Amino acid sequence: VANLIDSKNEDFKVTATISASDLPRLARKLFDQGLMHFFGFHFEEAAKCFSHCVQLEADCALALGMISLCHSPHYNLSGKLYYELSNHPAVEGKKCDDLGPFPSQQTAEYYSRSAMEKVNELHGTEKQIPHVECQIITAIRTRTHHLGIDHLLAEDTLGRPYSNALRELYQQYSDDPEVAYLFADSLMVLNAWNLYEYPSGRPLSNDVDEVQGVLEDSLTKYPVHPGLCHLYIHLSEMSSDPG
Repeated sequence: VANLIDSKNEDFKVTATISASDLPRLARKLFDQGLMHFFGFHFEEAAKCFSHCVQLEADCALALGMISLCHSPHYNLSGKLYYELSNHPAVEGKKCDDLGPFPSQQTAEYYSRSAMEKVNELHGTEKQIPHVECQIITAIRTRTHHLGIDHLLAEDTLGRPYSNALRELYQQYSDDPEVAYLFADSLMVLNAWNLYEYPSGRPLSNDVDEVQGVLEDSLTKYPVHPGLCHLYIHLSEMSSDPG
């Protein structure tokens, strides 16, 4: 477990309300390291960190949700290819270890459901999950609850409702860089590698302007945030002004 912790990243601290602040020290480090991998699009490594975090602190609902998100569509794997490669009916309803198929819609569904169950279990107790984390988990559940969906229906049924839920959350927590990251990322995944017309650089969707606004506003507050910086690189690289 300790080998999963990269000492070079120990100085990175979660600056937002996504804090899981009551975690024991090692679980805290694993959660933060999982976020670092997630921001770098190292989703399988991130899932392992979050999984080990849950092994140490079973009540960390957000870590369960993040495992689910690691198995969900992302900027480098979305649309038809994701939904074809990630459908593994044989593991439906089962808890998968680190050696399970990756990514897996079934694993994503299992862990988003587990996260929601944990939220409900802890509601009203001293370990009640903070509102922002509950809303993130609810959004993740929206994105992952429909197994084996036709990729042609996935955007309207899963991807867009997920993004809409995060927009509402961002409007409440616009100063939270992780909420900003998740919202901007959700829009970019809906437009993966199809942000601008070539060679004019004209945005191909209103989503692009919204992403730019969210990222630029957030980067004025958190200019070295690894996730926001990574997304801004991808936003800019195919634009008319990549520099």
